[in-house]
Amino acid sequence: MIRNHPAARIGAIALLLVPFVYLLLEAVAASAWTEPRYDYLYNWVSHLGVPGGPQHAFGQDLNSPLAWVMNTGFVLYGVVVIAASALIFRFSAGARPIVLGLLSLAFGVGVILVGSFPGSLQAIEDRTIVYHLIGAQAAMVGGNLFAICTGLFRRQLGMPRGAAVLNVVVGVIGLASFVAFMVLFRTGADAHFGLLERLAQYPIAVTHVVFAICLLRGWVHARAPAPGPSRKAAA
Repeated sequence: MIRNHPAARIGAIALLLVPFVYLLLEAVAASAWTEPRYDYLYNWVSHLGVPGGPQHAFGQDLNSPLAWVMNTGFVLYGVVVIAASALIFRFSAGARPIVLGLLSLAFGVGVILVGSFPGSLQAIEDRTIVYHLIGAQAAMVGGNLFAICTGLFRRQLGMPRGAAVLNVVVGVIGLASFVAFMVLFRTGADAHFGLLERLAQYPIAVTHVVFAICLLRGWVHARAPAPGPSRKAAA
C-alpha cells in the first residue's frame, strides 16, 4: 500500500509539517481580526478568509484584514495533501490505497475550493458560494473518513494499534461535529459554530500528523540493522 521510495518519505515529511503551517497561518489571520475580536469558539474558520473589510454574512460580523493569509493556508494545505498522497500510496496495490487516495483528493480539492472561493457577501450574490460550501463539506467529510480508514487499514499500513485507535476516535469525533454543525446551521441557531467547525477540522490535522509519524517511524525501523547473535550464543 505504501511506496518504499525516497519520494514517499518526502511526502510523509510534507504531510507531517503542513498542519502546523496551516495552524500558524490561521493564528496569524485571527490575530489581525480585532474589530470585533475574533472568537475561536464562535466565529467560523472560513470567515478568516473573507476579504473586503467589515461585512455581515451567515449571521456573523466579519472583518479579516489578513484574509489572504488564511486563504493561502487553505490552498497550501490542500495542494500538499494531494501531492503527498500521490507520493505515499501505491495505488496498484488494491482498493485500500485507492480509497485513501480518493479521500485525500476530496479533502485537498475541498480545502482549495474554500480558499479560492471565500464565503463573502459577494460570493452569495454571484452564487460562487456554492463552490465554497461544497468544498468545505468535501474537506470535512473526506478528511475525517480518511482518519477512520487509516485506523481500519492499520495492518496493511503497518500502523501501531494505539495510533490506529486514535485516528478512528478523532475521525468519529470529526464527523459527529460536522453533522452537529450542519444541523445547528440549518435550524438557524446562534451557536458556537467556531468550536464545532474546529472539532470537525482539527481531528484531520491530528490524523495527518499521526499517520506521517507512523510512516516515518516504520521506514526508520525497516532500515535499522537486525541485531547480531549474542556472545553467549556465538560461544
